[in-house]
Order: sequence, then structure tokens, then C-alpha cells
Amino acid sequence: MLIELEVYRLVANAFGRQRALFLKATQSEEYFGLIIDDVIYAAIVSIGLDFKHDEPQTHELICTVVSTLGGKIEKVLIKDLRDDAYHASIIMDVSGRHVELDSRTSDAVALALLLKVPIFILEEVWARAPIIRPENQQPPGDEPISRERLAVFDEVFRGD
Repeated sequence: MLIELEVYRLVANAFGRQRALFLKATQSEEYFGLIIDDVIYAAIVSIGLDFKHDEPQTHELICTVVSTLGGKIEKVLIKDLRDDAYHASIIMDVSGRHVELDSRTSDAVALALLLKVPIFILEEVWARAPIIRPENQQPPGDEPISRERLAVFDEVFRGD
């Protein structure tokens, strides 16, 4: 069985330079987190702000390549949790053929956000994940990042 997820929170710790992405079950308030690198963090922020770059970014390029070759990304599936790392697949249809590509979970989530396709996790993986329940703990980090707080990144995204 699959559990549908949505991005719950994106957190940056400026002092430890740690970035985390929290994914929440759409049918409950339970969520879990994963550590992501700076590049994926910037990509997800950029996607969330609908920021348009002069040149295609990696995730945009992947989408273009897939569609140019007759493919369509349908969903992302988090399929395993091994050695404290989640493993995902990008599920697509290529000219009527079912194709699954292994992917880092953070890359797969960035693609899902860009294309607005669903993100799922296998129920048996969810059962093994360190789930945070709202009655037990609040998510780490400040309030969601506002557009004004992200303005400092405008120069980075524009390449100035």
C-alpha cells in the first residue's frame, strides 16, 4: 500500500549549515525528515518561489530531456530506508512503457514539486521511518520562510 506525502517544511540551520526537508502524510499530521544538501535546498526554494532562471537548472533539464524523449514523469516513490538513508524511484511512462529510475529522494522530491506530481512512500517503509507526531514534537526551525526573508537569495538565483 502507498501513503501519499506532501512537503511539510523546509528548514535551514545557518550555523550548522544543515538543511532538512520534512514530508507529511496527506491523510494525517505525521511527518518525517531527511537531511538535504545545499544544491537541493536551493532548487526546492527556487521551485517554491516559481523563480525563473536564465538557464535551465538541473531538475528543469531532466524534465525537458524526459519529455523530449516521449516520457512523462507520473510520480515519485520512496521505496526503501537503509542505513539511515531513504531510497526513491522516479516512476514514468515512456511511450506506453513503465520505467522506474533510482534516484536520491531529495532529487525525486524536487522533480515532483517542479512537475506537481504526487509523492508516495511504501507503507512498510513508513512503518520503519522515524515518524514525528504533532502531539509529541513540533517541527524544528522557524516559521515557514517568507518571500521577504528569501530576497537575500535573489542575487544567487540571478547569477549576479
